[in-house]
Amino acid sequence: MLRKKKSSITARPVDDELDEKEKERDEISENVEKKDIFAMILSGYLIILPIAIVILAVIFGIAYWFFMRTKM
Repeated sequence: MLRKKKSSITARPVDDELDEKEKERDEISENVEKKDIFAMILSGYLIILPIAIVILAVIFGIAYWFFMRTKM
């Protein structure tokens, strides 16, 4: 009969590390309210959207110029 060996190595986080992470999360959650999260998402979109539009305009402009140049 074969017996399985029990692993003696277990991964346990150090209590000090857990306490530090919990304290950090508590500080962040105290400073950030629900409406702040919506404001951060909205401001992210307001930054990314114009940049994406400009990049797409450049790509389409180059493609348009390339195809119009080859027709002549």
